[in-house]
Amino acid sequence: MKETEPEIKVFQIQPFFNCAADYQVVGEDYTLLELDVSGNSSRYSFEKDLWPRFEYKTRSNGKLSKTMLFCTPFTTYQHGFCVTKQSFPNACSCEYFGKDTFRLRANFTIRIKEMSQGQISLTWPGKFGPVRYDYDMPEVKIKPTQPKIYVFRKSSYFTCAEDYQVLGVDYTLLELDVSKGHSLYSYEKDRGPRFEYKIRSNGKLSEAKPFCTPFTDRQKGFCVTKQSFPNGCSCEQIGVDRYRLKANFTVTALEMSHGMLSLTWSGKRGAVLYDYDLPGVKTKPTREEKPDSKTTGLRIVHILAAVQGAGLLTTGGYLYFYKWKKELPR
Repeated sequence: MKETEPEIKVFQIQPFFNCAADYQVVGEDYTLLELDVSGNSSRYSFEKDLWPRFEYKTRSNGKLSKTMLFCTPFTTYQHGFCVTKQSFPNACSCEYFGKDTFRLRANFTIRIKEMSQGQISLTWPGKFGPVRYDYDMPEVKIKPTQPKIYVFRKSSYFTCAEDYQVLGVDYTLLELDVSKGHSLYSYEKDRGPRFEYKIRSNGKLSEAKPFCTPFTDRQKGFCVTKQSFPNGCSCEQIGVDRYRLKANFTVTALEMSHGMLSLTWSGKRGAVLYDYDLPGVKTKPTREEKPDSKTTGLRIVHILAAVQGAGLLTTGGYLYFYKWKKELPR
């Protein structure tokens, strides 16, 4: 039987990367690989004793990095196989879209100190031997950055829904140091970390609402359970005992000219409360029958939470630097 060429398509949403601390290049893109795994005529034929395996290499300034794990292993699932998410820290998913045909979606993170132009190599050990695909990566200009804690947001504003509900489009990243023994963020199994927020509107403080809770033991540390927060939470391991929490949040307020967001962390040495002022944002009422209603929306400030060190706070187009250190009684 004649060996057939693999049919593979690669899609990218955004061809660029964002730069974080220590020149870490974090890919916001995801790549879709359409894999034809039909019968004996394809390199992608699936064998139970030969797990599919994706690997990648990065080429920087002429030097090729060692082979790193991209997404593995596959497990038999539904009509064929799918990726187990725990096999890749940035999450993988597999979609069945035809007979013996699957689509692999994977987010990837590449750490490299100097990079002007790179290349990703994917290796597939298929039925007829390994197959490698090389994909050039666009030029990425990076420069050193001081703060080690970053917050990214997709949009600076909120959209107003019916009854003037303010919906958060932004998301907040919190880097948590959970090293054992010396950190406020040390994790105890019988006392899980808990985030709460309060809204202060016209001098009145709302009741505490869960921000992202609870954490659960998972993979050498903890991760957020998505069902604990309706807008979704996720946790990414970025180092030894270090995690990055990403959370979308929704705030409802009928009248608000100025607000405050409070996050409560129940750590190993007691609760820690962080208050963040929220700037007022003018919004239009959504109901035509109440054109004169005085309603303002809310814009969430990016939050940088660290026990000590330097941070960066962004509001609109302005940058504010702050440095603080907080000690709690032992």
